[in-house]
Amino acid sequence: MLIDTHVHVFPDKIAEKAIPALSAAAHIEPSTNGTISDTLKKMDEWGVDKIWGLGIATNAKQVHNVNTFIASVRSDRIEPLGSLYPYSENVMQDVQEVIDLGFKGIKLHPEYAAFNPADERLFPVYERLQKEGLLIVFHAGHDVAFPNTYYAAPSNIAIVAKNFPKLKIVAAHLGGYGSGDEIIENYKGLDNIYIDTAIMSAAHPMDMIKKIFNFFDKKKILFATDCPWSKPKTELNILNKLDLTKEDKELVLYKNAERLIKE
Repeated sequence: MLIDTHVHVFPDKIAEKAIPALSAAAHIEPSTNGTISDTLKKMDEWGVDKIWGLGIATNAKQVHNVNTFIASVRSDRIEPLGSLYPYSENVMQDVQEVIDLGFKGIKLHPEYAAFNPADERLFPVYERLQKEGLLIVFHAGHDVAFPNTYYAAPSNIAIVAKNFPKLKIVAAHLGGYGSGDEIIENYKGLDNIYIDTAIMSAAHPMDMIKKIFNFFDKKKILFATDCPWSKPKTELNILNKLDLTKEDKELVLYKNAERLIKE
């Protein structure tokens, strides 16, 4: 069993424009065209059984359309996660829509949406998500398309985790793309922080990957690619170089994802 917990998908017409634009900004060749049909076809080829399909809203006007689209692709193979624009005037109504649409969680990208996760104005949002048992997948760390901002620093995400200890937080890219020792320094002692392996092949050198894996409880690590920006084979090749037991590898590849989404 293999579950990829970090996959980006778009409506067909949006994918036609979004994937080339994002590819040019990040200087990364995409592995899918971003549509549901092509993504599932590639997942079949790559041996992926299930995915978490992530919606991302970067402004208030996008939220409803992003959430209704991503909710519509829910299936036995796709667990959709919605999104919010934290500074929307209607953000609490949007939270209610997330709940009504049956999402188990949301994806937030501080760099794309230009917000600091630790901004106390967002605390009512976190409080409601915590109360409802929803999780948040945060883009964590730097983003190659936004070299001049660092809103998603581990220190900012750690503030959220400390203030909302029952809020389930997945810090993507092994806790922070290119964040190095900041990851361990800031997440120490935070039981509600999970990390995913999304494009870890580019996010960290191998010695740092080993250090992060040694630091985190294996029950807190989720397999992910950041598709279409990486492929399962690329990230699996790194996992196979780590000193993981069969049991630990099963936790990372699918058991943690199954447990987290059901809690």
